[in-house]
Amino acid sequence: LFQSTSVAPYVAAQIAPGQTMPADAVSLLNEAYVYGWTLADDGSIMAEAGTLPATGNAKIIPVVRSVSAEPVRAFLASDDAIKAHVTALSELAARGSFAGVAIDYRGLPTDYRGDFTRFVQQLAQSVHAQNKLLAVVLPAPAIDANGAPDMAGYDWVAIGAMQTLKSAGLE
Repeated sequence: LFQSTSVAPYVAAQIAPGQTMPADAVSLLNEAYVYGWTLADDGSIMAEAGTLPATGNAKIIPVVRSVSAEPVRAFLASDDAIKAHVTALSELAARGSFAGVAIDYRGLPTDYRGDFTRFVQQLAQSVHAQNKLLAVVLPAPAIDANGAPDMAGYDWVAIGAMQTLKSAGLE
């Protein structure tokens, strides 16, 4: 195998609200994943105070994060709560100049794998119907005593088949 043409670099960065990108980096940036939204205990989305960083012509993708499984478990408990959360995330993706939305929901145990996958499928359908991007941050798998990966509450194969952007263990 060989490549006969060069490929332009594609650069993405994680940025916090209020963080300043180095001026020489802004012009190189294609995508900016902006952390600044969190998942509340009731499943609603809370925006942190701050302004969006200067990202030049880069696509801006807000990241909604939960470092605890409890808020995710709460909205996965009912179809109505899942629907409401999908709607809230889709509305965030549709705001202003956002190119889509990313979710970074940590700590789900194995018994939530099916429900979380179903939620991501519904979210992907909703976000893609708006011609927006969906990125799903998946925690790096733990390695069990036999050396096999433990994906916990995340079905990497099913989520990967949904035409979503995936990344393992962004911090």
